Amino acid sequence: MTKTTNTKKQISRSKESLSEEIASFKKEKILAEAANLFFDFGYARTSVQVIAEGLGVTKPFVYYHFENKLALLSEICQRGTKEALSIAERALSSKGTPSERLFHFVEEFTASSLINYKYVTIFFRESIHLSEADADAIKVMRKEIDRKLTELLVEGINTGEFDIEDPILTGHAITGMASFPFSWYGLARRPNKESICRGIAMNALKMVQKASAKSAAVAYEEPARIGKEMAASRAK
Repeated sequence: MTKTTNTKKQISRSKESLSEEIASFKKEKILAEAANLFFDFGYARTSVQVIAEGLGVTKPFVYYHFENKLALLSEICQRGTKEALSIAERALSSKGTPSERLFHFVEEFTASSLINYKYVTIFFRESIHLSEADADAIKVMRKEIDRKLTELLVEGINTGEFDIEDPILTGHAITGMASFPFSWYGLARRPNKESICRGIAMNALKMVQKASAKSAAVAYEEPARIGKEMAASRAK
């Protein structure tokens, strides 16, 4: 009797898990279609009907998973920020010197911006449509990213690796530099994403390290080699 009960429970859990996976898959398909349309035509010019037609489904299908069009925009805008916050948390809690952790933070942050360029573009272009509550939620996450990066920069100052006067302002400059490659990548011939991410991370280190610091060049890539790689890519 016990075995039968346990088997039924296992089957029930398996069904629930499968149901959740299917629901998640459907939500991701809706979200991806909405992102493509918001990116191509803008939020205001894209209706739920158009999103449904693009997926070959009905409007009720979309509304079953998302309350309205604004809920789609909110999810798109929050995703990139959540990932950036996760990157900042990993950088702050990981092992290594402040220089090593800053390098990896900027490299991953830039990579996220390029991989999720549609979501990032939509955020910067369409966030004015967000509700006050959703906008505030994103602001809280962005402030937390700034706080964690500032902590890392202050740590680098205290260990003698970094030479900066204003860690808060420097942090804003670094996240700005790492956030915006999506806006120009693809407009002209560029090197691959990996080269861009490494190059921007190297530039971030040069912004903060003392002139005598050699750890970045030793631990990662020589800036000159990266520059040659970028030049060679443009020439193709």
